[in-house]
Amino acid sequence: MPIRFELFGTMIFLFGTDLVNMAVALLLFGGIVAFVKFTKGGIAIRATAEDQSTAYSMGISVPKVFSRAWVLASTTGAIAGAILATRNGISPSLGLFGFSVLAIVLMGGLDSYVGVLIAAMVVGVLEAMTQWQMGGGWAEIVPYVTVLVVLIWRPHGLMGQKEVERI
Repeated sequence: MPIRFELFGTMIFLFGTDLVNMAVALLLFGGIVAFVKFTKGGIAIRATAEDQSTAYSMGISVPKVFSRAWVLASTTGAIAGAILATRNGISPSLGLFGFSVLAIVLMGGLDSYVGVLIAAMVVGVLEAMTQWQMGGGWAEIVPYVTVLVVLIWRPHGLMGQKEVERI
């Protein structure tokens, strides 16, 4: 049975699978942020992303870091695919979802976890509202229009930082 409540005069239904999926996604997000911020492997990933030559000179094995980052990314993608499959089923169009994810990452800022989380929530709400008011076809363009507006206003994303080059 779904959880029902009224918001702005409209009935909202939340299903148990959606709540479980949201909890899994938030735990995964928190785990990745903690891994990248607080472990040696995460610090090596950040150092390599910042400057590969300096990471090499500090004794970091950059090829190992690349492989760890790819394993982390593919594991995250597999879990996200499993979460999406519980909602929409498995189809060839499931891969198109990745394009909207790219727009969300650009919108949040390539170097900001919090910015990406905020961007994902904003896009999700905007997609739902657009689908409710204008239909499903219009909801598909929401991430791209939103990222375009944000990048015109803030070229580094919502919470991204401008890169400073020091000599």
